[in-house]
Amino acid sequence: MVVGRRVVFSESEPFNGWKFSGWQGACHDKKPRCVVDYANVPRNAVGVKYTWVHATFSPVGRGITRSNPIPIGMTASVGQGFLARVNSVTPNFQSPQPGAPPGAEYFVANVTITYNGGDSAQVLVPSQVMGRHKVTYTTAHNECPDSPSPFLTGAKLYSGQSMTGNVCWTIATNDESSLELYFGMGSLNYPGTTWFALYR
Repeated sequence: MVVGRRVVFSESEPFNGWKFSGWQGACHDKKPRCVVDYANVPRNAVGVKYTWVHATFSPVGRGITRSNPIPIGMTASVGQGFLARVNSVTPNFQSPQPGAPPGAEYFVANVTITYNGGDSAQVLVPSQVMGRHKVTYTTAHNECPDSPSPFLTGAKLYSGQSMTGNVCWTIATNDESSLELYFGMGSLNYPGTTWFALYR
């Protein structure tokens, strides 16, 4: 909003799960309004008055960061019309096939995926987990030799339908207690990544 020589910036309601945390640039405080008086803005080398203002926001909702994941048993949106819920986990799963290598274990998560978008979509299969070492385990590169009741990759879900299955990874045993399933890019600051705890 422009009032005479002043420009007034006001915080707006952020996306769900985020809160306004302050201003950067011409304003430096956490007040809900930032007022820039252009009479006090110096001119640059070519005689133009220039300044900038940037609002900052902090994540407060569950699932937005690794430090505050969705707990086991809770359903959350993971984008593209899909919801996900971790129903249970089985650390150190004992496969009928030869055991995991020394220092590793098979880790199974039972997950329900629901599609609430329009028409139909190929099921979004959970595939990525990360532990305290911040290394991503995927079902493509860290699969288990004999996963029980696996997801049907490529299956189609119509709006309102759900699918439940098991996902299994071969992980380092010392990542077990901190393991989290995620949908998205896996960056701590990347919008759209949703984290689910695989521990209680």
